[in-house]
Amino acid sequence: MKKNEFMAQLKHYFRNSEPADLQGIIEDCEEQFRLGTKKREPEEYVCYRLGHPHNIYRYYIGEPIVPEENEQLNPDRFAAYETDPHPPVRRPYDVEPASAPHRAIPEHRRTGSRAGRIFFGFLCRFFYSLMALTCLGGIFWMNLPPYCVSEWLPLPQLSLQTLIYTVLALFFAGLTCAFLKRRCRTRRTS
Repeated sequence: MKKNEFMAQLKHYFRNSEPADLQGIIEDCEEQFRLGTKKREPEEYVCYRLGHPHNIYRYYIGEPIVPEENEQLNPDRFAAYETDPHPPVRRPYDVEPASAPHRAIPEHRRTGSRAGRIFFGFLCRFFYSLMALTCLGGIFWMNLPPYCVSEWLPLPQLSLQTLIYTVLALFFAGLTCAFLKRRCRTRRTS
C-alpha cells in the first residue's frame, strides 16, 4: 500500500470522528512518512509499520485490533528489510566490486617459458636503467662549459631534441619488454 492510498483509507475510517483528532492522527502519520523518507525506507514499509488504517481506527475507538488486517500489508516482503534496514542502493548498471584488486594468476593458467620471463624482465630493467642514465647524462652534457666541448675535447654538440627522442625510444623499448614479459607469464583464454 502506498502513502496516498493509506491516507485516503485513514480519512475514510475517521470520517465520523472529531476533525481535531483526525488532523492530529494525519500529522502523526505524515511525520512517520517523513522519517521513513529520511531513512530511505519505502512507503510500503512505513505503511506496514503503522498498521492497517482500520486497526488504527479500532485503536482510536477502543476496540481490539485485528492482526489479520495487518497481514494484508504483506509482512513477508519486509522480513529481510527489518534485519537490514539500510540495504545498499543498487542502480541498474552497477557492477559488482572485485573481491581482490590484484588477483594472482592461478597455476593452471600460467604458461610460457620461465626463461622468457627472466629474459624480458632483465631487458625491461636494462632499458629503464639506460633511460635514467641517459636523462642524467644528457642534463650533465648540456651543462658542460663551452671550452670543454670545443677546445680541449672534440665532443659533439647534443641538442635537446636528440636527448628527448633518445629517452622516449628507451622508454618505449622498456614498455615493450614489460609487455612481452607479461605475455610470457599468462596465456590468453578465449
